[in-house]
Amino acid sequence: MGTGDVPVSVRLSARKADHPGSQTSSGTGLVKSKRRGWARASFYRGTLHAAGSSRSLSALKRIVWNTRRMVAVTLTLSSSSAILRRATREDLSAVLGLLADDPISASRGDTGRSEDLPAYERAFAAIDADPAQQLFVATSIQGEVIATMQLTVIPGLARVGSSRLQIEAVRVRSDQRSRGIGGAMIRWAVDNAPTFGAQLVQLTSDAARVDAHRFYERLGFTASHVGFKYAVSEMR
Repeated sequence: MGTGDVPVSVRLSARKADHPGSQTSSGTGLVKSKRRGWARASFYRGTLHAAGSSRSLSALKRIVWNTRRMVAVTLTLSSSSAILRRATREDLSAVLGLLADDPISASRGDTGRSEDLPAYERAFAAIDADPAQQLFVATSIQGEVIATMQLTVIPGLARVGSSRLQIEAVRVRSDQRSRGIGGAMIRWAVDNAPTFGAQLVQLTSDAARVDAHRFYERLGFTASHVGFKYAVSEMR
């Protein structure tokens, strides 16, 4: 379910009024979202405010503040559950293992070579420092990293100043696929797009991932665009 060359997107029809604020869970000091969805037990520190119609930088900073203080989200699967949380530097090795576990990613050079670690460390630091970027990992109840995805908020003038939530690098460990983990992560991202200040969710998928294309269409995405890439000289 990696991302690559053929973009597919879905316009969110929900309005800001459809996403009320959150309430504090009694006795825990955490915040549980009122919004129903696949991530039925969504726990955060601080208060989340729906910002589906806000396009200002200050609103984005508030959104990022809330997301960066996120503790964990429980994703309900068909026969079990998984925990979704922001990735930390300690998760980097496991995330690189997920990339290497994917044949298409491995063909692009993501094979987990030790000599590539400095480049990955620089990339992780850049992602972690960028308020528009959120790198997530999904773990088993025991804490083992089993999936990952990256979310990017892209402000824009098109569509009357709408912001987009880009889903990238969705990877599920090969022995954990077909359990609903990828679908649960993406549904969580779509459900929480207004919290990120986005009016549109989009992603790309490599043209070779035919099964993934059908998977995204089942989730409600439409193949509305054709994507192009241009490889430039590598800088490491």
